[in-house]
Amino acid sequence: MVNYLALLSSQNPYDRLDGWFKIDWLIQNDIVSKEKLIEMKDKFLELLSYNDDTVKLHAWEMVPKLISKGIITVEDVKKYDFLSLLYDSEAWLLVRDLVNSGVVDVEKVKKEKEKYISFLKGNELDRIASWSLILDMFNAGIITKEEIEDNKKYLLELFNFPAYDIRFNLLFLVSELLKKGVISQEELKPYDKKIEEIIKDKDFKQFVKIYEKDPRELESLGIHIFNS
Repeated sequence: MVNYLALLSSQNPYDRLDGWFKIDWLIQNDIVSKEKLIEMKDKFLELLSYNDDTVKLHAWEMVPKLISKGIITVEDVKKYDFLSLLYDSEAWLLVRDLVNSGVVDVEKVKKEKEKYISFLKGNELDRIASWSLILDMFNAGIITKEEIEDNKKYLLELFNFPAYDIRFNLLFLVSELLKKGVISQEELKPYDKKIEEIIKDKDFKQFVKIYEKDPRELESLGIHIFNS
């Protein structure tokens, strides 16, 4: 039998994270009460300044949820430093929710935006991850329309990358950005053959299942494929 109270305060930070990730299940099954979790919240908050950035990132990922459940407060979190993690592209995935939760000041994030812009033209994994956030960053005022225009070529260059999973996900991302007016049909025209290659690849249907995509999302590209 797992001792969940021990897990929530484990000396091993990954075990502790695992315990805090399970709080919905713990509460729903009357294993640990919300009141007990509030009483133990310092054990979670310690992870926000742990000396391992992977641990910190995973802990910060949970912050909006724990605030919404009333287990921690905005004031509890504000004394911890999230911005120092923005050298890592994964940290940018958390920015929108942390700003919306009130624990991160968007004006301070703006001062770090050159790090985000560097990911827009970085390696293929950083590049596609950061471009998937472009609308969030624009709507928050972190990046300008001109900065998006200046860097779009780095998004489209991904059509030339050899890894099929990158090009497959790029296709769906580009379709979404086309609908939102971030890129134009004219800008995509030089990549017509690359787009056709992705669609006709023998792995296309398999990747649709793996990534749980709906091919109808590609209709903005003039591509009409329906789930079988």
